Amino acid sequence: MLIGFGVCILLSSCAGTGEPVERDYVLFPPPPQQSRIQFLAAYNGDEDILPPLSGFRRLVMGEREGRLLIKPYGVAIHDGQILICDTKPNIVAVFDLRNQTVEILGEGPSGQLAKPVNIAVDEDGTRYVADAKLNRVMVYDADNRYVRAIGNPEAWSPTDVAIIGKRLYVTDRKNGEVVLVEKATGEELRRFSPAGAGENALFFPTNLAVGVDGSVYVTETGHARVRKFDDRGKLLKTFGSLGERLGQFVRPKGVAVDRDGNVYVADAASEVVQIFNPDGDLLLFFGGPGNRPGGINMPAKVVIDYDNVDLFADRVAPGYKLEYLVVVTSQFGSNKVSVFGYIEPNGQGGG
Repeated sequence: MLIGFGVCILLSSCAGTGEPVERDYVLFPPPPQQSRIQFLAAYNGDEDILPPLSGFRRLVMGEREGRLLIKPYGVAIHDGQILICDTKPNIVAVFDLRNQTVEILGEGPSGQLAKPVNIAVDEDGTRYVADAKLNRVMVYDADNRYVRAIGNPEAWSPTDVAIIGKRLYVTDRKNGEVVLVEKATGEELRRFSPAGAGENALFFPTNLAVGVDGSVYVTETGHARVRKFDDRGKLLKTFGSLGERLGQFVRPKGVAVDRDGNVYVADAASEVVQIFNPDGDLLLFFGGPGNRPGGINMPAKVVIDYDNVDLFADRVAPGYKLEYLVVVTSQFGSNKVSVFGYIEPNGQGGG
């Protein structure tokens, strides 16, 4: 079943009054079909996070000059923070949703970034940033302080990083490989898909994700497909092919996997996120080009998060419950970081 875009206007109670008010909820697909994805929020800069200035502070200090996101690529969400790799100013913006603060990572003389394209955050808050110009994975602690760099810049070009236990998976665009690295020491342990390996070789690998079973999913932008490997590098499955029909890709970039093994793929050319079941069958799609709520423009990264649902639960359409978040970056347009939610009927009138 292929599912598209829709806006649903529902009645919900105004807080404190109990009076019904009309609100626009962007749902994919719209009723009367069974909706599964809801657009929840978009972030474009500091002003979307920082608390508003009081009239007195504006009088004394003047208007605040906020920083806008320019060309974001990678994103991660951890402990109430959205961490965004912005490839124009070459920084990582850390939006703290709980505390309404903004910090910048990779701007100082120590650990300065050159082209941060993707980021992964460990359980303890350690940040791993793949920098495509420094050709290293840059490591920062939970307080955004530089710790060390991983990798020989002459030997590889990392474009994404994923954490699995004590190890990191890194896509190496230069050599067309996925590299397994010891997290603590930076020691290289193994490589997938060496150059010249025929059909299994990776052509311009971009992003990656690790499933709950340890399988590794890699977007192969050069061949317009997603490859699924086991943890030893054996090819298990291929998703998609070059083409403009649904189920196909033109420029696949972001990839994510939910706990049920469903695979989310963001295509920068068709400007939608397609969702496949574990067998590779297309389930639905959402997004679409444009600056309307829920629109995405040249999407680059998609991540799934189960731990920060409470931050957006009050935005869910009546009759639904929020199961997990789906965060998508757009390199252009007015929805630079979009937060969607996977929703299920809660037995109170949804769908």
